[in-house]
Amino acid sequence: MTATILFTAILLMTGVTLGFILFTKSTAFIDQVTQSILVIFVFYTLFTVVCSYIYPSLSYLDKASPLWWIFGPCGYIRFKATERTRWSVQDIWHLIPLMLMLPFYFLFISSVSIRNDYGYIYYSVLYTCTACIWFGYALFIIFSLGRKTETPIDSNGYLDYISVILLFILAFFMMSVAYNYIVYKQDAVSSLSGLLLFFAMFIGVSAAYLHYFYLLMQRKRQSETADHIRQPGQGKMHNRYPDEGDRKLWVQRIDEYLVPERYLDMRFNMLKMSKNLKIPKEQLLLIFEQHYRKSFITYINQLRVNYACKMLADQDFNLSMEQLAADCGFRSKASFYRCFREEHSCTPLMFRERQIKNQLV
Repeated sequence: MTATILFTAILLMTGVTLGFILFTKSTAFIDQVTQSILVIFVFYTLFTVVCSYIYPSLSYLDKASPLWWIFGPCGYIRFKATERTRWSVQDIWHLIPLMLMLPFYFLFISSVSIRNDYGYIYYSVLYTCTACIWFGYALFIIFSLGRKTETPIDSNGYLDYISVILLFILAFFMMSVAYNYIVYKQDAVSSLSGLLLFFAMFIGVSAAYLHYFYLLMQRKRQSETADHIRQPGQGKMHNRYPDEGDRKLWVQRIDEYLVPERYLDMRFNMLKMSKNLKIPKEQLLLIFEQHYRKSFITYINQLRVNYACKMLADQDFNLSMEQLAADCGFRSKASFYRCFREEHSCTPLMFRERQIKNQLV
């Protein structure tokens, strides 16, 4: 009963989350990676349900499967996705252990006599390698997270932390399973260990669901705000676009206010700007929409990206990307990379390499 509820919840949550991603029409690489991971979750869940629950006589197909090995690379590739714009050939290297194990897997499941004669060796190798792969990838991610600056993290960052915690828990649990099997020859996979893996998958899918639900709600609020300020005849003076004289004066004040690069402060926002300039927030929204042809957030992030470009073009630049993001006013490296790609269709590192190459020509 517990397994049925867990499998159903994973499939439903995964389907809804995939729908959220498709609805946002995002082309960001990190969202493509997340989609791929969710599809893998669906495939693995269905594979387990069919082999272990619908047809119990085929449970050895699931028990001996090396598909578990793919979860470590999934967490790593998603963690590094903020620094990239597309898939690369190097991603295949992460699948080499799995591809090397597949011939042995097919040979193992092809014959009852092979399973009886070599089952102990096969499962000892399989689950020891599973623990090592999960632990290795989790260790690499946690070391990379440790090098980040102490800046606030966004929901993408929380997904990274959740992923590494789950990998560590699964790795330590699998180490105990492998140890008990090798030393005491106890069954390598119990129903508890299988449920633990799927419970971890459920937590991961739930975190992804909350992340994309938050993004959708944020986009909806921005859309409603933009529609509200465009509606004429609201009957309130502060909701109307200012006349030509006020508009020129306010635009000049806004430009002068932004010259000292106040937007490099992470705490910079429209409310603070409205208070300092003594311009109603609704009027500021209208000015940015009508005069600058961009939303306030988009325009400010564009200024931050331009500032980052100046720093990246400097030959003496030696900051980490996390520090650069913080210095430019972004709350996380993920949001910095996302805004940078929207402006220049490349990562900051790719932009720097291009600038340095042009300077040397």
